[in-house]
Amino acid sequence: MPTHGVKSGITDAALKRFMAEAQEGNELSCKRIKGFGVRKNRKEGSATYRYRPTSRNHSRKPITIAKVGDLKIQEAAQVALKIIDALNDGLDPKEVVRKLVKGRLNNSVAKDKDKSLLGDFFHEVYEPMRKEESGASANASLSAIKKHWKHLFSRPMSKLTIVDIQNWQAEKTKAGLKYKTIQSNYALLRALLNRAVKLSHQVGGECEGVLNEFPFKVNPLKRPTKEQIEKENESEQEWVHEKRRVLCDDEINALQDAMRKYGQQVVEQRQRSLTHSNRRHLPSLEGLIFPHWIAPFIYISYYTGMRPGDVLTLKWEDIQNDLIIKVTNKSKTKLRQIKTRIPITDSKSIMWYSLKEVLDIWREQMGGPTKGYLFEQSRKPGAPVSEKGYKKSWNNVKVLAGVNVDMYSFRHHFISTQLRKGTNMKMVATLAGHTTVQMIEQNYAHQLPSDLENAMANM
Repeated sequence: MPTHGVKSGITDAALKRFMAEAQEGNELSCKRIKGFGVRKNRKEGSATYRYRPTSRNHSRKPITIAKVGDLKIQEAAQVALKIIDALNDGLDPKEVVRKLVKGRLNNSVAKDKDKSLLGDFFHEVYEPMRKEESGASANASLSAIKKHWKHLFSRPMSKLTIVDIQNWQAEKTKAGLKYKTIQSNYALLRALLNRAVKLSHQVGGECEGVLNEFPFKVNPLKRPTKEQIEKENESEQEWVHEKRRVLCDDEINALQDAMRKYGQQVVEQRQRSLTHSNRRHLPSLEGLIFPHWIAPFIYISYYTGMRPGDVLTLKWEDIQNDLIIKVTNKSKTKLRQIKTRIPITDSKSIMWYSLKEVLDIWREQMGGPTKGYLFEQSRKPGAPVSEKGYKKSWNNVKVLAGVNVDMYSFRHHFISTQLRKGTNMKMVATLAGHTTVQMIEQNYAHQLPSDLENAMANM
């Protein structure tokens, strides 16, 4: 029987007192609507409206309505009454919550959001737009915007001032950020504001008038001092020489040995799992050359110099006629496809397996696939291993090896080795997936000392 019109027995004052005094897991029950109440969450100041069905004919599992603060107590009580009606009519109560609560919250948000505020424009317009344009590759820049500019999110974009930017710059400089890093993070804000201006002039658009002109007439960043520039350049050169280098034989041997040890650990862990009745369906890993995908992942990174993200998304379709043909979108300013062709060779020097052997062995272990990702998530077939997943496994190998290198070091090793062995710079750039030699010249020239000496000897 419908119960609309009944009000909650929990008053606003009682709810306020509960929020201030209750501990995690405490509940405040409504005496008028049986089963309806509020439960305190772990997070400070957070609680949830819930309804627990009282009839034995229904599941007694609590149904979450909304967080306190998203709805008023009487609004949540009316949703609880609608849930009771839905249960009595044999309908899905969660569908009722979805339509009533989420629909109401979305409408409320749409009314309350002022897209002229930096934060609202970012969350409601810019973030979804960038993700649609660039997918996961936009995540890093979006995260940087939230990290560096969140303190200005409550401000209208038109009211941002040069002082705001310079205060931020002073704080970041004091914290040790280099001027180039400050420039790049300001560039992210500038791109957002430029997009707002562009959308602002689209007549009839949802963002019409949000920001009619760019808020800064001149570059708001203060130029660094000469001493600061010299210090940063010196520091950068030291970093370049340390990171962009050839890995030594001891490091490579230590990593190969660590891969073997880590693989054995995985095999032993699987054997222990198979002793449990609910895990006996899992295949044994004994006898496999690569018990864990991180080993072929590392070999491919070593032999090809591909970026870790490109190895993660490598598909069997990309392997054609003894070539790895990888198409990537690599540009921080615009979408641009780059196609890289890498020969699959059977040669090896210090490594235990050649690139061809690694790919053949891994394909055989995987059952001979012709489609899909080379490295898929075990719990989510069809999806590539996540960045978090590969970093966790790589860290385990790195600890076992006792070396302080990151996965990108294989790319640096590949480029540096090619240059040291006299490979044409244009060819190196092509293999590394660059359209020009500019990046190679700028960052790896120190790998060509003998060439410079030979050039001088010609005189």
